[in-house]
Amino acid sequence: MKFDFSSTERLETFWTNYANKKIHWAVPFKNAFSENLNNIDNKFEFSTNFKWFNKGAINLKKTFFSGRESSRCLISYYLNGSKIDITYANFLDSCSYFVQSILQIKKNSRIMIIGSASPETMTIITSSALSGKCHCVLFEDLSIDSILCRIKLFKPDILYIRDTFSKDKLDEIKKIASNDFSNIHIETYGEIYNKKYSNNNELKNTTCENLISYNQIPDLKIGANELIFCLFTSGSTGTPKGIWHSFGGYLVYSLYTFEEFFLSAGAKDGIFCATDAAWINGHTYAIYGPLLSGTRTIFIDSLNNLQKPDQLANFLESTKPSFFYSSVTLLRAIRSISTVTNIRKASNSIANKLAGIGSCGEPLANEVAKWALDFFDTKNNYIVNTYFQTETSGVIVAPRIGDGNVDDFSTVGKPRFPIKIEINHKDNSLEIPIPWPGCFSKVTSDKKPNYWNPLNKYLLHDNGYFDRDNFLYVGGRSDDVINISGHRVSSGEIESVFLQFDKSLRESAAVGIKDPIVGNKIVLFYVSTNHEVFDTYLMKKFLVNNLSPFHRPWKIIKIACLPKTKSGKIARRILRDFLDSNYIDETKDFSTIVNYENFKLAFQELNYGRKN
Repeated sequence: MKFDFSSTERLETFWTNYANKKIHWAVPFKNAFSENLNNIDNKFEFSTNFKWFNKGAINLKKTFFSGRESSRCLISYYLNGSKIDITYANFLDSCSYFVQSILQIKKNSRIMIIGSASPETMTIITSSALSGKCHCVLFEDLSIDSILCRIKLFKPDILYIRDTFSKDKLDEIKKIASNDFSNIHIETYGEIYNKKYSNNNELKNTTCENLISYNQIPDLKIGANELIFCLFTSGSTGTPKGIWHSFGGYLVYSLYTFEEFFLSAGAKDGIFCATDAAWINGHTYAIYGPLLSGTRTIFIDSLNNLQKPDQLANFLESTKPSFFYSSVTLLRAIRSISTVTNIRKASNSIANKLAGIGSCGEPLANEVAKWALDFFDTKNNYIVNTYFQTETSGVIVAPRIGDGNVDDFSTVGKPRFPIKIEINHKDNSLEIPIPWPGCFSKVTSDKKPNYWNPLNKYLLHDNGYFDRDNFLYVGGRSDDVINISGHRVSSGEIESVFLQFDKSLRESAAVGIKDPIVGNKIVLFYVSTNHEVFDTYLMKKFLVNNLSPFHRPWKIIKIACLPKTKSGKIARRILRDFLDSNYIDETKDFSTIVNYENFKLAFQELNYGRKN
């Protein structure tokens, strides 16, 4: 069905004005968006329904650096317990080197990067974009087979591997590449910024345009619809799914959402995005959002150190972020350890008080949110609880300062123009009825994805509801909704309430298993710092009293760990698979499950026969 453009004049005007104001266009675009008449739809590639900023070309160097003070700090890096500050001048020096190296390899080269979030990884990602090349970042802890699978799908010409990557795996990749991928140029990269830089008085009051390194980077005209990067997510079969974004739409939406949700919440003095570079948030809110807005971004050598109270306090006092953006999983871990150690505040330094905090990944429980606001002692009295997907390129909706007071901090805020979210009242699924520039350009998959309905509405594959004040609550993935005797029960709602039962509960996951009588039965897994197993009768009674009899689990099971992706999301599909079949289907893609082996051991230790 053709999309009705007659009702989108306001939308067209908004994105046209915003893009022209924020992006340096080497060639003006023809229109903000139009229907994609050259849809790819074959066995392995499927494109979006819309094109953005058609015929336009971007000068990315000017977009990133024009008018920026060269002596200003762009990156703060917390390494081995101390801080390294990296200025625009330092960063441009390194980018200039990598851009020239990339442009010498091949005209239309693709760049793959295996490396965690760091200033060095950010430098190569930025250099790839400045070169007009498409890049792809992989987690360092992927298996050899998973990496080789992604190499075959992405087809890189250059492979940069961080020196923190396993030497044995590196040697094996080089060996295999010499036989099967002989055309790939492989380089390792290590510390580029390995010392504290002193401020150069000659650079003060000098903008980036006056630097030699700036002028060594060519002024390329990069087409708005050329591909900027691909990120892989778990596929439903044995092949990972590739999500591709384009320069124009992605960059415009990155800056818009960074300004709308983070700068407005106080991130202007520095944002710490506790994420990996191979996750969409690591791209949008640790790299491109800060670069596009001129905001200092902060990295840490190991996210695990933040679970140690003394290291967390030292990190906050040393790097002085004004905004702390974290996965819900990390917040839960910090909460759990702070409870055991009786640490009440993240930092006692009033001078380093955070303006705000944000959350992502898992649904945010109200109890965890209230604890986080008190523990981090933020100036804001709300959490920027973000809702997004890899396919959306950035936040679709999150709480904002103008939303008003809420009783339940698990909300993801109020959707506002220019983004709209509707609920399909047949099944409470969420849909986006109008185009937005952050939508993916194409998907590679061995199974046709279902993203658009016949009315050209984008399907988020999540369920949710609006309260009477128009606050949106997301209940979780559509396949995580549990049907109990005709009642649709949200796994996210069960888990959020369940965590209030006891402070030692670290995390939980509710899944449904098939039942011939009621449709589904609820099995609730939980991880606790308490070594004792709780009375499941009391747990079930607590859920019934706080929700309804339909939320009563059939079984409640304590487990050592839950299967997690690198982004901190719980892979509930694996829990369902194990419960349904009691064996591992090795044809499915488990490459993004970072603790898969530990989870298998934990699951094998369970007593399947006990009755709760």
